[in-house]
Amino acid sequence: ILGIDIMQQDTSKAFSKEEFFKNNPNVPPCYPNLIFILMKAEEFGLDWNKTSYVYLMDCVHKLDLVDTDHPNIVGVITHAAKLGAESEDWISNLEKARDSLKNIIFKHWKVEADIIALENCPEPENFKVVDGYTELPDGTLQPKNVWKACGQVLETNNDRCGLNV
Repeated sequence: ILGIDIMQQDTSKAFSKEEFFKNNPNVPPCYPNLIFILMKAEEFGLDWNKTSYVYLMDCVHKLDLVDTDHPNIVGVITHAAKLGAESEDWISNLEKARDSLKNIIFKHWKVEADIIALENCPEPENFKVVDGYTELPDGTLQPKNVWKACGQVLETNNDRCGLNV
């Protein structure tokens, strides 16, 4: 029930935004500061045309949330521990998953996006903790990588408001 209420609210907001811009053609369009496109690590090998992701991407596309002039997308591969137990396998699988998600994002919006990995488990078995951050097998510290990717997108887009948050 909660999910339906949120979807109804989001739909209502989207239609309100669309109506506003129709009635005020001199106002330039505005977009969210950041959009996160999430993909579970274990799903990167799937045929995306047969998943709900195609529907979700189409919905985001129709809502006109992506600023193609100033791309505001960060791709996130979640459940990163599932990319492999061995460091070499993990790094290889991460690159494949990144390429897969990059291709999906480019297919829908014709923009490049940074893709980061994120492990959801607070204390994953195979990962070390360094200064309070989880170290992924490629040496990346999380969630520092999330902040860095967001900051890079906001900086590239000269989004001072987003950077101040």
